[in-house]
Amino acid sequence: MSDYTTPDAIAQALNTTFTPAQEAEALLAAHAVTEWIDDRTGRTWQGPSTITAEYHDACSVKLWMRTTPVATIDLVEYFSSDGWIVVDPSAYVLVDPRSGLVAYYGAGPVRVSYTTASETLPAPLERAATQIAADMLSTTLTPPELQGVESIAVGQNDINVKLASTTSSASPGGATFSAIAIVHSYARGVIA
Repeated sequence: MSDYTTPDAIAQALNTTFTPAQEAEALLAAHAVTEWIDDRTGRTWQGPSTITAEYHDACSVKLWMRTTPVATIDLVEYFSSDGWIVVDPSAYVLVDPRSGLVAYYGAGPVRVSYTTASETLPAPLERAATQIAADMLSTTLTPPELQGVESIAVGQNDINVKLASTTSSASPGGATFSAIAIVHSYARGVIA
């Protein structure tokens, strides 16, 4: 599986070059942001992956898989007094792979194992992942005494400090807010 951003992209967004330790930290941030985006949207662009024993309380004939798009339903099990029993494949069908809708002809607790399909990561999500990861790292890369400072110029007998704008839409907070809004725009809606 691949992350939605890279340490190189994060360094470029921060207009810096990472040390090996900072690159390792950026890789962790890329992993965290990728997982957060998948969780927030209920979808994945990480390529095919296997979801094992996802629990559902089947009180209706519709089951919505938590991660979409779905390529295949590999196994459905229902719970009985004898434990988990494998359901015959004729008792369920993948109705809508994009939304993860499975029609299941039974009731009670079920576990579904399935494989997600591969989709290309949309460019806006890639940019959003990079911006969010860059914002996560910006506070650890900038010493606390310089946070909020855009530039410092030292001349002969004077020091000029320019503070970063906190109201600009280009500020890290504003850009991150926009990036989060982009992520939310890709969240799937489920109407059951």
